Amino acid sequence: MATAPIVPQDIATQPTGPTWSLQPPGLGEPGKLVGSIDISEDYALISVAPEHGADLTSESLPASTSSLSVTLVNTRTGDQVWSREWHWDLEAGVSSADARALVLGTSGRVLVVTTGSENGPREVLDLSTGTAVAAFQPAEPGETLKKVSVVPGDSGDVYATLAQRDDQGDVLPYSLVKRFDPANTTDAQWVTRIDAAGVNVGDSGNDIGYAKVTYYAGDPQQSGNGVLDLATGAFVARPEPFEYYPFTGYTIRSNPDEAGGSSTLTGLDDDGNTLWTRTETGLAQVDEVLTSAAIPGSPRWSTVGTGQFVVVSANGVALVDGLTGSTIWQAALADWKLEYPSVPLRFEAQGDVLTVTNFGGSPSSLVDLTTGAWMGFSPWDISYETSGAEYAYRSIDGQVSAIDKISGEVIWTTDLAADSLFFAGGRLVATEGNTLRSVG
Repeated sequence: MATAPIVPQDIATQPTGPTWSLQPPGLGEPGKLVGSIDISEDYALISVAPEHGADLTSESLPASTSSLSVTLVNTRTGDQVWSREWHWDLEAGVSSADARALVLGTSGRVLVVTTGSENGPREVLDLSTGTAVAAFQPAEPGETLKKVSVVPGDSGDVYATLAQRDDQGDVLPYSLVKRFDPANTTDAQWVTRIDAAGVNVGDSGNDIGYAKVTYYAGDPQQSGNGVLDLATGAFVARPEPFEYYPFTGYTIRSNPDEAGGSSTLTGLDDDGNTLWTRTETGLAQVDEVLTSAAIPGSPRWSTVGTGQFVVVSANGVALVDGLTGSTIWQAALADWKLEYPSVPLRFEAQGDVLTVTNFGGSPSSLVDLTTGAWMGFSPWDISYETSGAEYAYRSIDGQVSAIDKISGEVIWTTDLAADSLFFAGGRLVATEGNTLRSVG
């Protein structure tokens, strides 16, 4: 399991055709989604999982079947290192289940887990061989597994949220959160009771040792937020709204005041210690400046940051150093053709250019990363399926094209039918029907 970021390897010249192809089990079947988790350079876990969307209220739905496959692939050669496949019956009233693979930090293990159905696979696997290490049995009688999150680092532990039910199957007004080794769930490190039925414990993307908890107890006055200490299980309710943003090398906690007049941003190191605090006017939108390099063990859309982030507030747009909280430059919203409050944005650095992707339908922009000066709208249609270090790639009408992300120049186009394009293990791959193949 790699720890260094995995840089996507752009294809600089027109490829002559795929160099390998294989058929992961279940790929191309209706109602299935393909996923990829980078393990190291040239290696990725390819999963074919059911679309999530369980209907637990309609007992009239007939029982049906579902399946999941997980395959470790060498994406340079196309060699299949190992592959596992599971099939199971869904209970009546369940339209689908969330079944997926989670890489357990840097422990060298993988957790295959199902929520939304009691019949799906729950196993701990050895990452290098795919063999089963142990069954994953998180729930005791009267408990329903709602969510599992990985504890960052090398422990291989998870923390699980479990709803409680009485003998008649009715949901009780509290939930339990447990931390344990998924291969030994009987020996929990801690068990915490939270007095609410609707409990959601967020993922902890960094090693700060805390996770945000949101809960709903039926009465709006009993709903709120809290913080869960992942080392001890201690839970502290917090009446004020807040959000954690796990960025590369630091975490930001955002606390907007109830009236929306200001937002307090606090930078935290990996031990949860305060690095800096700053106050923004109005509700502040916080986004990390990203690179194209993938984070090992994370889904394919998770990429490494530059150590800087952007704040969009009533005062304008500011580029901020993540470790010091110092403003590097500030620009006016009007100069960037933005309005406040802003629509969702993505910021990606490439050399001295910052690409600002606007998810509100407006064209994306190019900004001088050193000064914040707006350089103009992107010269090409920014819609693409995946992005490398310098090029973006898209598939239209049986052809795949590589496009320079800054100039918009089409670098090459080749005949290749593709349902989807993505980088896996740093290599560009495509799916078509039941086939996964290399692009170059």
